[in-house]
Amino acid sequence: MAGVTHVEVDLATELLTVDSDAPVDSAKIVTAVEEVGYEAASPRTPRSSWAPTASS
Repeated sequence: MAGVTHVEVDLATELLTVDSDAPVDSAKIVTAVEEVGYEAASPRTPRSSWAPTASS
């Protein structure tokens, strides 16, 4: 995804952190997460931390 420089997933805390060097559309992040079988909640911090959960 353009602008994304680093992605980190912590399965223990269920957090996804996305670092970017440019603004990234949060809807595109949600779509990317859902395409691999998870759901994403709204960002909780300006760093765009996401809470992925397994979809049923």
